[in-house]
Amino acid sequence: MIELLDYDSFRKKVLFSYLKQFIQNVRSLVELYREKKPEIEEIIEQANKDQKEWESVIKIFNQRFLVPFKVELQNQKDILLNKDAAQFRFIFSDDNQDVNVQKEDLQKHLSGGEKRALYILQILFEIEARKRSDKPQLLVFDDISDSFDYRNKHAIIEYLNDLQECKQFKLLVMMHNFDFYRTLASRLDIPRKQIKMIRKNDAREIIFEDGEYLKSVIKCIRDSEQDKDFFALIPFVRNLIEYASFQADKNNNYIKLTSCLHMKKDTKDIQIQDISKIFDSVFGTERKKKKIEEDNSKLYFETIYNIAEKIYNDKNYNHIELQNKLIFSIVIRLKSEEWMLNKLNQEFKSKRNQTRELYDAIKKELSDDEKRIIQKVLMITPENIHINSFMFEPILDISLDHLYTCFEEIKNLN
Repeated sequence: MIELLDYDSFRKKVLFSYLKQFIQNVRSLVELYREKKPEIEEIIEQANKDQKEWESVIKIFNQRFLVPFKVELQNQKDILLNKDAAQFRFIFSDDNQDVNVQKEDLQKHLSGGEKRALYILQILFEIEARKRSDKPQLLVFDDISDSFDYRNKHAIIEYLNDLQECKQFKLLVMMHNFDFYRTLASRLDIPRKQIKMIRKNDAREIIFEDGEYLKSVIKCIRDSEQDKDFFALIPFVRNLIEYASFQADKNNNYIKLTSCLHMKKDTKDIQIQDISKIFDSVFGTERKKKKIEEDNSKLYFETIYNIAEKIYNDKNYNHIELQNKLIFSIVIRLKSEEWMLNKLNQEFKSKRNQTRELYDAIKKELSDDEKRIIQKVLMITPENIHINSFMFEPILDISLDHLYTCFEEIKNLN
């Protein structure tokens, strides 16, 4: 009881009495510590290096990516010591206020693109760590720009450019985004022979085709002398007129080109020379003329159908060319609308979406197979024909063989 008067001293005696029973184990632990001390110091040194690498990665992320939060490293030296993955502190900025939030809570308030940027942070460190190795390494990026906004897409491009300068890295970048494809090729100055477009054949074999359309697509088609490019140019010119005209629906040239893309009363009467004049008004009379324009009296509807048949019957057709897909999409729509108008057999005036409105007007009279075919037309053609110079994903993704099948089915409708 007297010893309890000095509680701290009593507590030490009790503890030492317990430890004395394990004195040999304590000595072994001390010896092990002394033996492993250099290794522990090496681990701590490595942890400090990794901390610096993480800080470098976070700096890259915070500087380059436009997101509504900042990132800080939370568990610094114990990343390696405790075998923990790096843990981050997220500082969310809203209304000029900074709030520390958990990753799970942060993700609830981020857009898809911002979540994608957060994911990129996870792999940046792995890539930066691999820079220490002298061994050649292949880095594969699959649709890395998907869901990003415009600025963050360019942040990715700048980072890929940095990686390209590391001699030990070989990059394989796969994408569906046509704008990203062209920008990446330009910014990274990639040799043309290293740029490929990929497709699958009927046997599901992967075919590599030479990459195309790295420069202005409209200029490429405009300056070509091929007949099919004359028709492929129609959707582009129609869009240009639409953008430049205050009231496109009252512009005669716009109305005429609309009749080239939808079956109207005058569609079968339009001549090549009518379209040539519109092209001249947009590009100037000094533009390069196509061979087909030498005989301006040819009828548009018959000629574009014959061009589609020619491509269809060519066993060596180019599966990648946008022009082939555009022409098939236009012909498929025109032939389907012609068939539906014949089925309807009465006066019809479209208000907005002619193909859809025609289908709605006659669908009760169609067989299940006919409905399936027209529904396929509705899904395929709008995205392929209403096209501009920036976004080509829909028409690039769709197989030319798929368009062939749809073309066959439309032709065989009774």
